[in-house]
Amino acid sequence: MNGSTNAGSLPIIPTSFEYRLDLARAATSRDLRLAPRHRWFHFAHSYSPLLVHEVLDSWQLTGYPLVLDPFVGAGTTLLVCRERYIGGLGFDLSPLATLVASVKIAEHDPAELRVCVQSACRDSRGADAIPAWSSPRLKRAFTVRELARLWALGQAISRQPNAVRGFLTVAWLRTACTLSRALADGGWFRWTEGPDRSHTILAAFTSQASLMLQDLAGTTPPSQTGVLEVRIGDARALDVRPNRVDAVITSPPYPNRHDYTRVFHIELLLLGLSEHEITELRYRSLRSHVEARPLAALSSGLESFTVPHSLNSLLTQLSSCTRKRVQRMLWGYFEDLYLTLRESYRVLKPGGRAAFVVGNVRHAGVLIPVDELLQTLGEQVGFCHHRTWVIRLRGNSAQQMGRFGREPLRESVVMLRKPR
Repeated sequence: MNGSTNAGSLPIIPTSFEYRLDLARAATSRDLRLAPRHRWFHFAHSYSPLLVHEVLDSWQLTGYPLVLDPFVGAGTTLLVCRERYIGGLGFDLSPLATLVASVKIAEHDPAELRVCVQSACRDSRGADAIPAWSSPRLKRAFTVRELARLWALGQAISRQPNAVRGFLTVAWLRTACTLSRALADGGWFRWTEGPDRSHTILAAFTSQASLMLQDLAGTTPPSQTGVLEVRIGDARALDVRPNRVDAVITSPPYPNRHDYTRVFHIELLLLGLSEHEITELRYRSLRSHVEARPLAALSSGLESFTVPHSLNSLLTQLSSCTRKRVQRMLWGYFEDLYLTLRESYRVLKPGGRAAFVVGNVRHAGVLIPVDELLQTLGEQVGFCHHRTWVIRLRGNSAQQMGRFGREPLRESVVMLRKPR
């Protein structure tokens, strides 16, 4: 892969790549913590709405475009589509992601919501039963009284009108997060200790709902002319007809072994999934972590997949038995990226554009240039590479730096175009 030099001390990057380090903050979730609607529930490994705006501005789409996000996450891309009055369609395998994203982009009646918040709080008082499906993990995350109060509030929410149930459920999940002794920490969570706070649950829920209601104050419904929808679905096999969408803006999970079914295990349990169902979701997820598995139903799509020579060479360096799981994960990851690119190409209109936000990784000292490999796979399915923005240089893990030294890892926006 050809390289080009850069001014100053910045690392050399490939030809057709360009530095856009002015967007470094936009590669993180920091801005989501305060942004209206975005702050209702955000994922730690998310990009900022600023990045989506920047990509859309650079493309200058005309008419009434439809933007697809096949890894919708917490809905950042679709919420930007809502703000810009353009169509958006999102998919995700996680019921937590689809719930959060759909609530963020929906229209809400503040007056009805205020009444229903009070109603749910009133109806939940006095209940003390623990749900029969409660797992040992939930019982460790919450005290008996906390779990009983949370369950009673959740049941009261389930009896509210359909139009408000999702909004209240998101506020309820955020409230539970503040109490949970399972704290997200990288690709897993760590357990903490703390006193019983069951007496604070209703006040915390009311406070969270009030914060969300603040974001609705004074707003008017957008003059939406196209679809704005979130569905459960797999980016590797989309339920979308060919040549339907104008653009794709998304970020697949990075191949850093982070398992989001574990990071959000407590929330998924609270939504009613069983331990078995969460395990099955883990197996079906994109192979960015070692426990995800290949899906037989998708194998036919790999018949035309050709392993890039550079990837084969890198994986050979990870052939020791202690690294076999990582080697299998990376092999599967790029197979899944190929399937995702193939689907994106299929559903894009001729001339349509795609932007994939990806991060390079390092395993056992071996640097995996995900952005360059994604460009290669994109060209393999028929895309033309337009350009790639290098938006951030980040350090590798402390463990990797201790053993192999510090080497910056790129986070990039790989932009592709489907020929007309």
